[in-house]
Amino acid sequence: MKIRFSRFRFWNFCISRISTYLVSQICDRVRRCEGLLSD
Repeated sequence: MKIRFSRFRFWNFCISRISTYLVSQICDRVRRCEGLLSD
């Protein structure tokens, strides 16, 4: 039970890190696209 809980926390941490990274990447691309369109 303890191992399973720690593993769940580990995956939860990894998923949150990956999702925040992906969101930042998408935001950068959207900002670049908006900049190109505004020009």
